Amino acid sequence: MKKILSKCASSLSNALERSARERARNELLRLDPRLVEDAGLSRELLHEGIGSWPWRLKDEAIVLQEAREARYAAKAEKRAMRELYAMSDKELADLSISRGEIKQVVRFGREGIDVANTEDQRQAA
Repeated sequence: MKKILSKCASSLSNALERSARERARNELLRLDPRLVEDAGLSRELLHEGIGSWPWRLKDEAIVLQEAREARYAAKAEKRAMRELYAMSDKELADLSISRGEIKQVVRFGREGIDVANTEDQRQAA
């Protein structure tokens, strides 16, 4: 009896999940294609039906890797700002940076400085 109830509960749960996915799919198909893409979903996979769940454009591992890279970049930016703010005004002047420019220089670089080369030099050091 317990097995039968367990199978019934499992079947009901699966049916409700399929129903919810179908409703979500229908709502997503009604949206503007750009909104669907901005949400990271594939319209083509949506057209294929609930069997193509989760309808994502990118593999989850890629999304997680991009998030890790973004966190690493943010930490590196903060570290660079801390290092520059710790320098004296004379040291900053030697680098042709004023204290008020530190945030902009770290985020966007300086005109005439090749960012790719400086990244390679940092990694080599």
